Amino acid sequence: MRKILAGYLVAMCCVLGAASTARATDVTLYEVSEAVKLDASKGGKFRRSEGTLTGWAEAGTVLCPQFIVDALDQTTATTKVCGLSVDATGRADDVTGIGPVSGTVTVMIQDKNELDAPEILVISGKMTGIMDMSPAFQNGQPLGSITGTFSVHGVNGTIAKGYKAAGNFSGTFRIPFALEGVPQYLTDAGPVAIASSEYVLSYPAVRLEVTLTPATLTSSSDRDR
Repeated sequence: MRKILAGYLVAMCCVLGAASTARATDVTLYEVSEAVKLDASKGGKFRRSEGTLTGWAEAGTVLCPQFIVDALDQTTATTKVCGLSVDATGRADDVTGIGPVSGTVTVMIQDKNELDAPEILVISGKMTGIMDMSPAFQNGQPLGSITGTFSVHGVNGTIAKGYKAAGNFSGTFRIPFALEGVPQYLTDAGPVAIASSEYVLSYPAVRLEVTLTPATLTSSSDRDR
């Protein structure tokens, strides 16, 4: 993500207009790392970026189906049953901020070490779509969006064997900015201070909120037939 000027003004909230009714967020991801490649032959213009995002799929959603939730010992909050990791490559245009993005999706559940992050791979797949960072590239707003399709399947030998799902997704990037020296996200309700849990190695992380719309789905009952 392109860096947003540290002195971003709260008045920019006005560009959002009146808040509309938002759909529930199925997945919340945070950018762990990003490597941006520049094209030296074009004066150092943006070429592409490769990033890793990690976070959680909400319990009972397409990337954390209810049969997984029901099968696990709920020793922690049920909304944090399924860990999620996305490795993505994007090629946003230097001027428009719009371009293709693709990547891999992996869903993990917890093993016996409850202090560590989830590690047992149960679902994997792919995503492809269009990233629109024009609010950040062109207007200095700490926002972006992404839309596309996904396809995932359960990993053989795991609790999710035989599970399949595919459909569409849409998401909103919230890019950290400083307001009176305090790192913030710009939400539909205005600036919100970034929580300590939303930092990665002392850096406030880019947050991506995703909603999934499955078109095809093999449920847990289907798998057992």
